[in-house]
Amino acid sequence: YAGNVVQTIDGSVEKYPDRILKSPVNQFDKFPSKNAIACGSNDGDAIVHLATFADRLLQFNKQIMYIINIAQASEFMETKHAFKGISHHSAVCTTDLGVAWANEHGAYFYDGQQVIDILESKGQRIIPEDEWSTFATDPMVGYVPKTRQVIFVDSKSDTGNGSTFVYDVITKSLTRGSDRIEAEAYKSNFINDYNGDLIYYDYVNNAMMKWDTTATLSSAAEYITKDIDFDNPAIRKRIYKVYITYKGNGTFPTVTYGVNGDSTPTNAVTTVTAMSNNNEWAIAEYKFGSDANNCYSFQLKLAGAAPADFEINDISIVYRDKRVK
Repeated sequence: YAGNVVQTIDGSVEKYPDRILKSPVNQFDKFPSKNAIACGSNDGDAIVHLATFADRLLQFNKQIMYIINIAQASEFMETKHAFKGISHHSAVCTTDLGVAWANEHGAYFYDGQQVIDILESKGQRIIPEDEWSTFATDPMVGYVPKTRQVIFVDSKSDTGNGSTFVYDVITKSLTRGSDRIEAEAYKSNFINDYNGDLIYYDYVNNAMMKWDTTATLSSAAEYITKDIDFDNPAIRKRIYKVYITYKGNGTFPTVTYGVNGDSTPTNAVTTVTAMSNNNEWAIAEYKFGSDANNCYSFQLKLAGAAPADFEINDISIVYRDKRVK
């Protein structure tokens, strides 16, 4: 399949930005003009990229994305997704689990059955619209098969600041990073080399760059839970303590908290068992101030230096609902 085609027909050069041609069976380098697919065409929206997954052809236009069923002899359009188009082909990558892409409105993943909005979870937006639109100025997207992670970079040009979002396909989690990629440089699209490593070309430094998945010491790590209401926002609670299962060696983040939707969860905790150097899983225990004795919701924050091998397995919060008076 080829999209956004230019053909010479009867000696005249014709351009069809919204047309897809398909080759005859086993003649992959021929695209007769009569083999045009009508699905999603004639809408005036130019085709930017084509991707395939699970007998589906994803047609990415500038404004709209079409999913076309190509399993049968005759193709037909299954679904049409407005505002899910892309501005550049580097904003799409195909993985072994599906197709990922991004634009100024959001980040998406097609798993062969449905289009998943990566920025939403259980009907709630986990990354604010203004934060994402500021981030995704001209995004580029790549995939690391060894870690099953999709990398979203803020810009393929020199307009970004090297920020990234990393989406873990297995855990469905998002992690934001800063200064993770060369900012003041025009970059090629991501590709995977023969080792499966994610690479791109830096046109300013004239060098091939590789995405490094090796963890390093961070001086400004930050993890903030959502504002947890324990599925009962109208009931007051008493938060007794929190247990953090962790391991690592070095300087550990500072634990603070907030209540009732506090936008700056920086209240000090009382440490019962502090984090310390451990190569195996260990448990740190913390208690909270009087404001956590009568709150509707609770939020935990870990911020500061973190060793390269620092990991958190789980966070357990001990609480009880207070009686309604």
